[in-house]
Amino acid sequence: MGLTRRAKFAGSWYDADPAALGRAIDRFVGEAAKLPYAVRGAVLPHAGHTFSGRGIAPFFRNCDPALRHLIILAPSHYTLLPGDRIGYGDFDKLATPLGDITGITGLFSGAPFAEMNRAAEAEHSAEMFLPFIKRVLPAAAVALLLIPHLDNETTMRRFADAIAAATASLDPAPTAFIASSDFTHYGDRFGYTPFAGSLDGVLEKVATHDRKYAGYIARHDYANAFADRDREEPSICGINPALVLSRLMEMRGLKGDTAGYYTSCDILGKSDDFVCYATILFHG
Repeated sequence: MGLTRRAKFAGSWYDADPAALGRAIDRFVGEAAKLPYAVRGAVLPHAGHTFSGRGIAPFFRNCDPALRHLIILAPSHYTLLPGDRIGYGDFDKLATPLGDITGITGLFSGAPFAEMNRAAEAEHSAEMFLPFIKRVLPAAAVALLLIPHLDNETTMRRFADAIAAATASLDPAPTAFIASSDFTHYGDRFGYTPFAGSLDGVLEKVATHDRKYAGYIARHDYANAFADRDREEPSICGINPALVLSRLMEMRGLKGDTAGYYTSCDILGKSDDFVCYATILFHG
């Protein structure tokens, strides 16, 4: 009997009503800019759809409608992952209020992969994209991978090589990768307040800080990314999956662009505690 990943965050982080959810996704995607190229990979935010929808939408507005395989690389917020393992969710189906998605199974076996179904089901960072996939790419199948903290660039390259080898049987043309990451979580609530000054000044400094890391990821600049990550300890929750994705995109000869940036202040109004969201799109 197959295993189905539940839509754990439907009704809280996004609408559980299929009609309302479908309308919301259509609105987000319809409002995203149409670009002159097809997107083959992306770093996308993973907050509730009220916050992340406008950052997720550019990928789905500009991806190839013929995509049939999506590999999601996510951080683990609730389970501490061993640093030498990539977790995977071995699900035959992934539930959404819009219907089930077929899971990609049988690809990830042996080191460095380890089945972590409970951790994968717990992750909002993996789930936020699933309703978009079902709405825009209803025939696509999905794999969920959990990326731990990366000790260094060598580990990143080893993990990217392992994922590339595991997915080599998938036709690359209809296959895309998504890394799940919000950017800076700022304020006392998050225990991260490195910048002094007025709120407007802090927002500007955080934007410069985030765009620096987004640029490293887009340009495949791993040396500076790891050096600054280890020195600054940024509160970018998915920086590790984003770096693995950057390497996978480099292996495919793809380049990245920062296609959007905003903060929760743009949605809720200004606050000393805020979260930032960046969209990085990779293309030929």
